[in-house]
Amino acid sequence: GNAMTAVGTSSTDTLRVYIILQNSDEGSTPREDLDLWELANGNQAWSLPLDLSVVAQGEYTLFAQAQDLAGNYSAVQSASFSFDLSAPDLTEETIGTSDVVDRAVGFTFSGTAFDSNGLVAPAVAVTQKLNGGLVLPIDVNGPTTTNGWSDWSLSNLPRDIASIGDQAILDGLYTYTITATDITGRETVLTRSVRIDPSAPTLVISSPAEGSSTSSTSVTINGTASDGTG
Repeated sequence: GNAMTAVGTSSTDTLRVYIILQNSDEGSTPREDLDLWELANGNQAWSLPLDLSVVAQGEYTLFAQAQDLAGNYSAVQSASFSFDLSAPDLTEETIGTSDVVDRAVGFTFSGTAFDSNGLVAPAVAVTQKLNGGLVLPIDVNGPTTTNGWSDWSLSNLPRDIASIGDQAILDGLYTYTITATDITGRETVLTRSVRIDPSAPTLVISSPAEGSSTSSTSVTINGTASDGTG
């Protein structure tokens, strides 16, 4: 949300506590002019609501300093945090659709992942499920990234459910979940479904029979065609 509360404690002789919030672009040292700081509510146990709706997303540091009854000031204490309202940007462009796609051979995923505040490693995580079975994370020979994590790819798909780091091109419907997570825990999720059928269809002509003859000017050919996957 756009609101948070800074909470802390100070010593028993504390008169007041000053607070200031600064963006990381302003440096790691707080402003010296206390007129620019805000007074917290309370002294030994203090708090201050912060309205984040008026600031941009990014990295922030909260600085606090206490003043005692004699006018002495404590050392400045600080706490840093990230303010992030948006989920990561995530694309997958090789398959490029959430509809079922048919393939006769292996395939690769590729795309981009980005978040202005940073992504949690791994930048992109992918799971595989075959024919509605177990969801298996592809955590061996998993996605690779380039260009500072912004470009990602995952090759040698589909994977062997018994050895997830290896490729195995077997008939079936493979469902993939692709996830990017930023440093605040927000996620963007894509799904891809690929039906693999590496075998050609079986075609049989049942009539006319091999080597037969006819005097008709019209011949009907009958037969069957089948395929295990479709």
